[in-house]
Amino acid sequence: MNIISEKLYNLSIKTKVISIIFVAAVVAISMVVAVRAVQIRKQTEAIIVDSLRTNIGMAIGIFQTAELYAQWMLEIATAMPELESELIDDSMEDILEAKERLPFFSTGMGIVVADTDGTIFFSNRSAYVGRNIYDLGVADPSGEIPFNTMFEIRSAVTGIEKIIYISREPELDWIFVSFIYPDDIEDMSSVIFFSMLPTVMAIILVAVGLVMIVNKSLSRLTTLAHAAKEISQGNLEVELLEVNSNDEISQVSKAFSEVVSTLTAHIKQVESSRTEAENASKAKSDFLSKMSHEMRTPMNAILGMSEIILATDASEKILIHAKAIKQSGNHLLSLINEILDISKVESGKLEIANRGYLFHSVVNDVVSIIRARNDNPDLKFYVYMQNDVPNALVGDEVRVRQILLNVLSNALKYTKNGHFSLEIRSESNRDDSVTLTMKIKDTGVGIKPEEFDVLFDEFTQLNAWTNREIEGTGLGLAITRNLLGLMGGTISVESVYGDGSEFTIILPQKIQNPDALDSSSALNVCPLDEPSCKKFIDKFTAPDAHVLIVDDVEINLLVAKGFLEPYGMKVDLLTGGAEAIEAVIAGDYDLVFMDQMMPGMDGVEAVGIIRDMDDEKFSSLPIVALTANAIVGAKEMFLENGFNDFISKPIDMENLHNILLRYLPSDKIIR
Repeated sequence: MNIISEKLYNLSIKTKVISIIFVAAVVAISMVVAVRAVQIRKQTEAIIVDSLRTNIGMAIGIFQTAELYAQWMLEIATAMPELESELIDDSMEDILEAKERLPFFSTGMGIVVADTDGTIFFSNRSAYVGRNIYDLGVADPSGEIPFNTMFEIRSAVTGIEKIIYISREPELDWIFVSFIYPDDIEDMSSVIFFSMLPTVMAIILVAVGLVMIVNKSLSRLTTLAHAAKEISQGNLEVELLEVNSNDEISQVSKAFSEVVSTLTAHIKQVESSRTEAENASKAKSDFLSKMSHEMRTPMNAILGMSEIILATDASEKILIHAKAIKQSGNHLLSLINEILDISKVESGKLEIANRGYLFHSVVNDVVSIIRARNDNPDLKFYVYMQNDVPNALVGDEVRVRQILLNVLSNALKYTKNGHFSLEIRSESNRDDSVTLTMKIKDTGVGIKPEEFDVLFDEFTQLNAWTNREIEGTGLGLAITRNLLGLMGGTISVESVYGDGSEFTIILPQKIQNPDALDSSSALNVCPLDEPSCKKFIDKFTAPDAHVLIVDDVEINLLVAKGFLEPYGMKVDLLTGGAEAIEAVIAGDYDLVFMDQMMPGMDGVEAVGIIRDMDDEKFSSLPIVALTANAIVGAKEMFLENGFNDFISKPIDMENLHNILLRYLPSDKIIR
């Protein structure tokens, strides 16, 4: 029943109304047919009874007349014997001639006359004469004859069905039976059909007229619905309904047209504003991307030179100054990265990688970095991770690390005394996925209730006057929320001002095959000012290797050369793309580092020319891009333009080390 109700509910209004009209017309026609059929049946029965009674009445009259005439003839004959024979013959001939002219002998009806013992002595059906009336089946011989009653019988003589009416004439002492065959009666269905045809036609015409009126009225609603659908799909040029009357639908149409006109104007205004906003956002993203490149280039020199100084045996004072330069440079680089990240999010260019990584290793790296940053002896850092948290996951390792570092760095910055902690738990969803729950609690300053609404806004630093000594752009939590949104996760916070805060990160991750990666950390991060972090640069030398570095900024050349000095290789330095092509043609280099953006001929153009040369050495020469362009898709762009790989500025010593191992000839590496 519910299914039928639901289907009826989902029908259009036009279909519902037309269905109701159709059902009403069918019901009206059925009632007319039923009532008319009953009326015609009763009328027919009455006509048949009247006809049979009239038939018997005529027969009785004829026989009474005949009997009286016969008695009169006999009386005359008695008085005049000489005329008896002639009178009887003439009288009987006249009687028979009169009978031939009687109506009931020509209407298809039959007549039977029997004496008191039931013997039939007259009938216009010769087969009945001489038989008993009981042979007609009108009554049981042991029962009474049903006088003055009309009923149907099947004749015992012929087996044919008849309609019978019986009457008794006491004066004549005879029984009269009148009958008619049903086949002689006009077909009742035809009578019913033709008698009700005008009424049925009138009902049909009324129904058709109503359907036409409904269709004309509701078609306007259909037009309105179609227009609304088109507008909802963004088609503002849809043709609206023309208003020609003052009925309710026309009033709705008029109001709808006014709404559409207002909406169209508003949408066009919004479209214009959105276009302007998109253009402004694109201009801002382009500006930030370019500024990122320009800012990262000098940062390469600052951090690179500080690294080189820290790797020397300089005096303690110089090392302290170099360490301060490195720390400030790293802080500035993190600000640059945050601004670049938020511009990527706004422009929709921030991509989330899905690769296998070791989650425990990421946690260890983050914990090591935060502990290294915590130089406050009064502030404790606690870490707890549930034993069954899976290690081998699939996701964006870099972004997971960034999220944890952002939130833990906030806890470290805003907590002066007491402690802050990281708690990690997991809950399996299916065989191939897990939900990580990471809680970061602190006993810091907390968050005011009125500041919750702007906590995750960009460039917002809470209670900026009180916390003015705390460095930052106010982008960390905004970036964190956006990153989690892209990965299907969430971040929430509970806080009591003055008592600390608790951030809860929910992050779904897929589980990879535990055998796909070993259990050791894929990374090796530690503070670079510790002697143990310098060991990797002494793992091999390559005195026979010949490397070319091309960069239009001379200080970048000095930084790159300083990074390569511990390897003992021969290094050539150039500042332009055209010079680099000449050097590659004339020299025999094992590896080329080429700056992407240079005045005149840039690195992309220079590499294209080198790759188009016929000699095989030019197509197989390893060329690595030196770039400050950290936007999404940079690696793919370099590979498509002939580079083998790229390394971003500021140059990371471990990345440089891995590049050298990957592209230098193995026979020139001495371990």
